[in-house]
Amino acid sequence: FMAKILSEESITHEHLVKMIQQRNVSVAESDILSVLEEYILAIEFLLKQAKRINTPLLNISPSIFGVFIDEDDRFDPNRHKINLNVTLGVRLRDVAKEIKTEKVDINEPLPVLKSLIDLASKTRNEKLSPGNPAKINGRLLKVDENAADQGIFLIAEDNSETKAELIIQNHPGQLVFHIPPGLTPGNYKVVVRSTLNGTEMREGRLKGMVVVA
Repeated sequence: FMAKILSEESITHEHLVKMIQQRNVSVAESDILSVLEEYILAIEFLLKQAKRINTPLLNISPSIFGVFIDEDDRFDPNRHKINLNVTLGVRLRDVAKEIKTEKVDINEPLPVLKSLIDLASKTRNEKLSPGNPAKINGRLLKVDENAADQGIFLIAEDNSETKAELIIQNHPGQLVFHIPPGLTPGNYKVVVRSTLNGTEMREGRLKGMVVVA
């Protein structure tokens, strides 16, 4: 038997910046972004000079792959490649030992809706703009567009359902769809239904409700 880590959340650079700002309220978020950008630029510059980078988080060193014919042979991008090797720094080496584990029951696979971006208003998990495109990010999202009972469904508070008939992008990690233009104003649940290439219908829902104004 093998274990699998269950984690649906990925932390981005922006999340880290906000976390730093919350711990240091006297420091502006723009200042944090500026310092981190300079830190990244410094690392990029030094790596381009083939320097080894040793930090508390990561150690980075360049290496060359490929075979040279003789002493007079030179680097040829078609035959040789420069790689960057990354290992954990001293601050991260023992972090894994501190991760707490808990055995949980295996859940049946379902579409997972992590976020909904309304592309017209640029809002996240807040609203839908009828007649405009929207984007759902998550996993196990791909649907059979030819199946009437699969797809993206918008469920009003009276439990009436409206299916998004036009899906522009249909991938396991992302759905881009056209919001039906005739949606009645109100609060809606966003649901994705799919058999996940099986026979039984699976349903995933976005947390909370979104507003159609």
